[in-house]
Amino acid sequence: MTRRVLSREEYLDLKRRLWVAQDGKCADCGSPFGLALHHDKGRGIAGGYRDDLDEKNRLLCDECHRKADRKRNSKFGS
Repeated sequence: MTRRVLSREEYLDLKRRLWVAQDGKCADCGSPFGLALHHDKGRGIAGGYRDDLDEKNRLLCDECHRKADRKRNSKFGS
């Protein structure tokens, strides 16, 4: 599969699909506030490329998103 950057409309559609699938709640703690799209595999170099498939992403609240990013970055020594 070719990886590419989604258009704004495609990105918002992905976020809406995940919001519906997760009942509008954080995938980790269940909070309905401050939800952001988290890329489980990362976004590539400088965010240039994404593999934006529903099953590789989830919506997380701000706190859980920070925790997930710290955990992922610690694997790479950041």
